Amino acid sequence: MKFDIKIRKLGLADIKGAHLLSIEEGWNQTEDDWNYLLNDKSSICLGAEIGDNIIGTSVVTIYSSKIAWLSMVLVEKEYRRLGISKTLLTQLLDIIPDDISIKLDASDVGALVYSTLGFANEYSIFRMKNSEKGLAILENKMENRISVANARDLNEIERLDAGSYGVSRKSLFNYFLNSDQVKAWKLNYDTKIGGVVFCRKGYYSSHIGPLIAHNDEEARSLLSVALHFCSDQYVLLDIPADKTHLTEWCKSIGFVESKAFTRMYRNHNVIADTIHQPFLISGPEFG
Repeated sequence: MKFDIKIRKLGLADIKGAHLLSIEEGWNQTEDDWNYLLNDKSSICLGAEIGDNIIGTSVVTIYSSKIAWLSMVLVEKEYRRLGISKTLLTQLLDIIPDDISIKLDASDVGALVYSTLGFANEYSIFRMKNSEKGLAILENKMENRISVANARDLNEIERLDAGSYGVSRKSLFNYFLNSDQVKAWKLNYDTKIGGVVFCRKGYYSSHIGPLIAHNDEEARSLLSVALHFCSDQYVLLDIPADKTHLTEWCKSIGFVESKAFTRMYRNHNVIADTIHQPFLISGPEFG
């Protein structure tokens, strides 16, 4: 069967249609997340449309003119295997300048597709989920050094994240810190912030991340505060594979591995070896 498929840029009027696609796929984004992606000046969102129905999406967000983050590659099940996702991806890749590093977090199936488009593996990420609601209240030796973060902390959190991610993502953290669906905490080092963690209420579950800290003990302390906040909810954690101590600790308090992602890049890898990965990432939609 032949379909009249139109590829076009998406706008704010397309939020509900795009969100419906992610809901049907079981992804955790909210309408607020889609509003940010479609409204942010550094993002380009393409959609595939049949009639008045959005049946595919893809998004690229360019951070600091150095990293192009590729996300939200979705195609409605009925229209898969027609080359729609490849068309969306190819058109996005053609827009991105050759000197920008392109990155994404791919599922096992997606990684096979992206490797044919010139993407190479960077590192693995394990998604963990609590097996049941109601995690125990955890002892936290650093609790007196942890306080709520807010929009006044934007510039310092931006600098902290840039040391972990490699470039500034100021617009992303401006969205997080001004959202009613996001809560953040900071680890205070005298007059500066030494660590930070975010908890976002998603469509299906809460998602904790990014989490940036100097060591495992700080990471556990920040995570404990966030878990206490959402102790009555299902929680998702995306942990880079090198954070083995945190992974084992999460297993000990009731988390299980649910899936894996591979962080991939094309053109070149802008992240230097001296930059340490965060303890938890922001999620595949944000990097």
